[in-house]
Amino acid sequence: MKRRSKIEIYIHILDVAKHGLRSTHIANRANISYAQFQSCVNVLIEKELLKLDGNKLYETTSKGRSLLEHWNEILDILGEEEPIYVESSSFY
Repeated sequence: MKRRSKIEIYIHILDVAKHGLRSTHIANRANISYAQFQSCVNVLIEKELLKLDGNKLYETTSKGRSLLEHWNEILDILGEEEPIYVESSSFY
């Protein structure tokens, strides 16, 4: 299996957190260790792509959602057959 880049991990975290989840759930669904999640989350919060609410739920911000949309546009331009990160109506 190919290793993901740091950017791909950031994108996956943002995609998973669109509906608000606790940190361990995000780490599990993004298929990363909790330690990896902790190292990424500070960057995402600092860049205002992810927010933490009072209930300890992490949620992708509107800026983060915009980044996900741009990511899909890039995949389209590069000719990827299927976008990896798409808007989902189901909650994880």
